[in-house]
Amino acid sequence: MKSMFYVALAACGFCAQATQTIYDQDTKANRVSDYQYGPVAQIMVPNTSSISYIESIVTLSSVEAQCNEAALYNDTTNSKIADLTVSFPAVYGNIPTGFAQAEKSIRLSCTQGNDSFIVHHKVPAAPTITWSSDVVASGWADNSCVGRDCPTYPGYFSDVQYSAQILVNNNADDGTCSTINHVGQAPDLLPGYQHSTPINSNHFAPSGKAIYDANGGYLVTRIICQNAGGTTVGVEVWDINQRNTQREVHFHTI
Repeated sequence: MKSMFYVALAACGFCAQATQTIYDQDTKANRVSDYQYGPVAQIMVPNTSSISYIESIVTLSSVEAQCNEAALYNDTTNSKIADLTVSFPAVYGNIPTGFAQAEKSIRLSCTQGNDSFIVHHKVPAAPTITWSSDVVASGWADNSCVGRDCPTYPGYFSDVQYSAQILVNNNADDGTCSTINHVGQAPDLLPGYQHSTPINSNHFAPSGKAIYDANGGYLVTRIICQNAGGTTVGVEVWDINQRNTQREVHFHTI
């Protein structure tokens, strides 16, 4: 009976060491996760993160808590993407190519007293931007200026109307977007949205008068959306001239 008692104690002791898994309490892939239980009080991903590099700042919940290992996982396949360096309070590492659109999580291996934990922090897929547009140019006016100070363009369209259909998806509630007019002036591409404030996803239909650079014949605009998983940039170039009006749009994620 005594031997069975010691076996039971050993088995119970082993059970006490079973690893507990702690997930994001809000189940969302935002930059900050707060935890009410376990060795970690908070994990925060700063703006330095991208699709090729991840960094997080970890706040422990007590002096006896510690985290010695970390890795980045693909949440869809539950497979490891990369091991991360733990150098408190920072946890960081490089991300291989091919995971920009994957839902991921930082997983910390931690202890608190005699208990072991795996703490998860969700990392969203990088934002996506869908963007189509149309330009109608009318009212061609020849350049009738004579003299040294005259502009060099041969003529210009007096009226340029711009319209677009734009869908942004930040895959996170705290993602943000902004726009820039590089050449000329387009209507507000994200009407009704206060730039650089949190937005998850939305559809926009801007329209109105545009002002283009008649000297070069271009209207160039940019949309930037970012979250904890990366930044996606869309650049649209309209080439507006008397012979032909054509559009190019390019997207890249960093």
